Amino acid sequence: MHIGLFELFLSRRTRVGIRPCLCALLATVLLAMVNSCTSMSAAECQYQDWKAKGLVDGTMGKTMEQYLRYVRACDRHGFVPNRQDYVEGRDQGLQYFCTRENGFEYGEGGREYQGVCPPAIEHQFLSAYNVGREMFVAWDEVRYIESIIASNESRIRRLDAENREIEKELVDGDGDSEYRQKKLDEVKRNTATIGALTQEIYEQQSKRAGAVNRCVEVRRKLIEQGFSTSKRCHF
Repeated sequence: MHIGLFELFLSRRTRVGIRPCLCALLATVLLAMVNSCTSMSAAECQYQDWKAKGLVDGTMGKTMEQYLRYVRACDRHGFVPNRQDYVEGRDQGLQYFCTRENGFEYGEGGREYQGVCPPAIEHQFLSAYNVGREMFVAWDEVRYIESIIASNESRIRRLDAENREIEKELVDGDGDSEYRQKKLDEVKRNTATIGALTQEIYEQQSKRAGAVNRCVEVRRKLIEQGFSTSKRCHF
């Protein structure tokens, strides 16, 4: 799991010129992790390189709440993580997290920014984050409408199939009059539901046209600003 994370980190960070020594340090730290949770053994708490730990967490945009999780995990073993080292490493890691490129990717991915970037470099991250976030919101609106339409169409097909099965059963003359009336009522309910679902599909299709237009316009603007997105406005 962490090997894949490190490979992903390298593929993104090498484009901004990360130093080889930092890559080596991150490789050592990431490969040494058993898992991503904050459950730690006594040995891990005692011998942990907290500066390296902070560096990795800063690069991932972690808040100081992550440090408090380490504190709680290590308290069970009678150890206290070195806060000064952790903060120093995290501050260094945030320099690599708070970039324009990462801001856009974070926003476009629909992730919530936790306000971790230092004021001096926050603008470059946040301005790109807002552009990416706008793309995500526009894309997600189209996706949501499409999901409603698809869900309704699926329900209509199921109810149609149920009605055909009931009609076949009634034609074959199965059941007494009470049973047949019950089945006829079921067909009526299904038919009414199909009508309501069909009406909602028409309404959502009208909304989809506007949502797609907004998405296309947002996508055009961000490309003009030099960003690249894999999101499409048509599903």
